[in-house]
Amino acid sequence: MFSRSNWIACALVVALAVLGSSCTRIADRNYIAGSLRTGSYSPARTPSDSLVVGSYNIQYGENIDQAIVDLHSDPTLEGADILLLQEMGPDGTERIAKEFGFDFVYYAATNHPKNDRPFGNAVLSRAPILQHYFIALPVESAFPVTSRIAVVAQIDTWPEPVVAVSVHTSTVMVERSVRLEQYDSIRDSLRRFEGPTIIGGDFNTPTYEDVRLLRARMREEG
Repeated sequence: MFSRSNWIACALVVALAVLGSSCTRIADRNYIAGSLRTGSYSPARTPSDSLVVGSYNIQYGENIDQAIVDLHSDPTLEGADILLLQEMGPDGTERIAKEFGFDFVYYAATNHPKNDRPFGNAVLSRAPILQHYFIALPVESAFPVTSRIAVVAQIDTWPEPVVAVSVHTSTVMVERSVRLEQYDSIRDSLRRFEGPTIIGGDFNTPTYEDVRLLRARMREEG
């Protein structure tokens, strides 16, 4: 017969076994594809020999009014040619695109459990977006985590098109190796393109070693 302490020990073993295992969260690609939102609010612009790119993670896509104020208060972001957004919903993305005169493409990775609202990335551009798609990033964790994506847009900039990628990798709840694997999946997808590529966003790199390893992977590709 088991004593109470025996049962507690068994329960701890089971709990540790669960925590010690990992599970792969498979992104719902049909949901992601169905979340697509695009729009065109950019006026015709004179070609320029410079390109300004900004990135903004707006937490849970909330408080868009304040985000618009923040963008207006920063001349560099306000005048950016390309703006990469993370943690966004479709309506907030379109509001910002309309306010600042951008064309845009948006995909949601999932509905976030905090507020049950779409949670995704967007690429906003003053120049026309020629084509776009999403990359469902691999996620493996012993803990419940949200699906993550990258949004890729080929943009008709002068004198040649550029590819811009809005990235939001998983948080430190997943292993560093998984976050690096997520970057690798983006890198491999982009090999179909020739010409300049911009990869920006929220890479969840809280330590110097995180940054060093990611930078090394990027330098491998030039």
